Amino acid sequence: MQVGILYDTAKEVLVFYICILIYHVCGQSIFLLVYGLKTMVSIDIVMEKNYNKIVGNDFL
Repeated sequence: MQVGILYDTAKEVLVFYICILIYHVCGQSIFLLVYGLKTMVSIDIVMEKNYNKIVGNDFL
């Protein structure tokens, strides 16, 4: 049981360090661009749902 917990923790730490490495290699601008696009898409989906409720198109 303890070995499994240690393995999962090590795996999470490894993924974390790989993400940091990608962040530094690719540069901050690419990371922020991807994060910004993801945020914009989610905001767009929320706005579209609210617009459809106002207009009366609740089929989406």
